[in-house]
Amino acid sequence: MSSPPSTADAAAAAAAAALTAALDAATGASRPALTSAVLPAVLRAVRRTAASLARAHAVAGDGTANAFGDARLDVDVLAERHFRAEAAACAAIAAASSEEDPVETVKAKTKTGTNSTSTSTSTVTAEGKEGKAGEEEEEEEEEVYAIAFDPLDGSSIIAPNWAVGSIVGIWAGRSVLQQGSEAPPPQQVAAVLGVYGPRTTAIVAVRVPGREGAAVCLEVGLSPLSLSPSPSPSPSPPSSSSSPFSNEGIAHVAKLTLLNGNDNDDNNDDDGDDTAAPKAKAPKYFAPANLRAAAADPRYMALVASYIAERRTLRYSGGLVPDVAHVLVKEGGGGVYLSPVVAGTAEAKLRRAFELLPVALVVECAGGRAVDPADGRRILDRPLLDLNEKGGLVCGTAAEVERAVAALLG
Repeated sequence: MSSPPSTADAAAAAAAAALTAALDAATGASRPALTSAVLPAVLRAVRRTAASLARAHAVAGDGTANAFGDARLDVDVLAERHFRAEAAACAAIAAASSEEDPVETVKAKTKTGTNSTSTSTSTVTAEGKEGKAGEEEEEEEEEVYAIAFDPLDGSSIIAPNWAVGSIVGIWAGRSVLQQGSEAPPPQQVAAVLGVYGPRTTAIVAVRVPGREGAAVCLEVGLSPLSLSPSPSPSPSPPSSSSSPFSNEGIAHVAKLTLLNGNDNDDNNDDDGDDTAAPKAKAPKYFAPANLRAAAADPRYMALVASYIAERRTLRYSGGLVPDVAHVLVKEGGGGVYLSPVVAGTAEAKLRRAFELLPVALVVECAGGRAVDPADGRRILDRPLLDLNEKGGLVCGTAAEVERAVAALLG
């Protein structure tokens, strides 16, 4: 006779079930491969990366650079391997590209319509040029996805043991790139931010076509993983009656919502309704990236000075993932993350495929806004034509984003 589950096991099962229910509500249960295969694979890669970081007591360069010229650390390589292994093992992931290796590798289809990890591939380089091996195959109506990821964002702050993260965007179909001017752009349907700090968490956002109003942004707590020397990329599948996340170390699930509001708003008064949504407070946090550019742009300097004059709280670490996560999860705080690009200063560093587009989807699913500070245009409105595209970012609470863009373009 089996022993009853422990309190911890019961809590983990409840958290996994809650995550499954939230994702099914967001998708209308219409994307089974996304919720039962792709997202579990991404969360496994996050947990494996966290385990590798915990064991990497000395961080050093590996003597190589990625295609963008950035020096690579040994932990960059480890994280890349974990995400690549999960992508290769997941049949529903048809294509993958990363900031460390910005070549979109597309799995060839087998005769059954599934993806083969060992046959010929089609690749799209950072310059957007396509090269093909094997015969071109007709599109089939199948639920497959392409991912673009930054396996370890924040390498410049990892030496002092600050929080860093991973960024993953998930698109429906076999490529993240628009295939010609007449073709509709691929639909980004999900994104995940892995946050590696004292705890390991993942911010999971899902928004599918036709159910935009059901979009969801969740903070998912992940339990520590003991990484064996030769890990199997895919654990035993859960039973048919359990959540697809039952074996993924789900410890906590909470919905994230950015609230717009003002401390002086009468609507913030307690009306005695305990079931009402939380009342919004005036956002008080700001994270000014690329701050040296303020020396060359008086508009950016004035905007930052206005936050200081208002006694706003500075929360900036230099890591895109933890800094955006702070805006999302800080209760009653909200705020804005700023990374403008100023002419005559350092060029834009944020890659649209691997950083900007996934972050933008996460912020929008939480009820915020994410725009290009160069023109105020919504980040997600511009199609992705090239894996090498870069840009700036202003994201966070809607009203704060509008204020920042008005100041930067004024």
